[in-house]
Amino acid sequence: MFEIVPSRFTSRTSKKHMVVLVEDKLKLTSEAKQVNKLLGDQLLKTLKLLDFKGKKGTIKGVYGINKEGVESVIAVGIGKLNKLKPVDWLRIGVSLGKELNNANLKDISIMFGDAIGPSKNLDAIEQLIEGMYMGEYRFVMKKKDTHTAIGIKKLYVFTDGKTSKELTDKLPYINAVAEAQSHTRKLIDLPPNIANPEYMAQEARDLKKLGLKIEVIEEDELTKMGMNLMMAVGVGSAKKDQPRLIIMKYEGAGKGEPYKALVGKGVMFDTGGYNLKPTGFISGMKCDMGGAAAVFGTMKALA
Repeated sequence: MFEIVPSRFTSRTSKKHMVVLVEDKLKLTSEAKQVNKLLGDQLLKTLKLLDFKGKKGTIKGVYGINKEGVESVIAVGIGKLNKLKPVDWLRIGVSLGKELNNANLKDISIMFGDAIGPSKNLDAIEQLIEGMYMGEYRFVMKKKDTHTAIGIKKLYVFTDGKTSKELTDKLPYINAVAEAQSHTRKLIDLPPNIANPEYMAQEARDLKKLGLKIEVIEEDELTKMGMNLMMAVGVGSAKKDQPRLIIMKYEGAGKGEPYKALVGKGVMFDTGGYNLKPTGFISGMKCDMGGAAAVFGTMKALA
């Protein structure tokens, strides 16, 4: 997770690593023109030399500048500005997040401005940031049960004053969704010798601090309940891998209101006998618990 700082662009603004938006045929947005002017037209000249056209979704980093406090500029191609929809900003954000992470840049300033096409300013920025979270996500396992995501630390978003305030108000929601997405991906990325049923049960219990009501039904009670097919799936597993039925409740609508139910399959694949799948498909079997992970993430975001 990186910190988001809504702001206005001033002479005191950090300009070390800047992101600018470029339309088709190398048409600079007004904010990109500011940066180009600051660099004595060197940005535009360099992008021409690199044959960067501004095609939607393309990224070109210009590094090692060292002029006027600027060390690097990342040009983001957005195609035709007047045709961009929210989902386009999401996809652009994914590409940008990958580029920034690969470049190992920590503090970024993105020149967004107020010219963002048919999408509302806040919608476009929200989708861009969500895409960046998705693109910069990395799963790194250092020790058993220790997982960290490397990447961006702080993102300054320079836009108009009205959108800056709206973005500040929306940040709790944006961060909740992004954190839940990352949590879901972590659960799926974990090797199944760690992410077993009891691990998932403990992950659920940890969500109590957010106000969720958690109930974990273990093997003895499942047997009494006649959940024979569920028990049959885990009958050959060690004690710690025996089935768990996890029930999470979020009472955000108030007392007396009916529940809406989400059900996610959580088959924990550890080891087995013959591989009946084509070569290469067995490695994805751990994703069989992706449905349960998605419900975990949804409940965490709601709470």
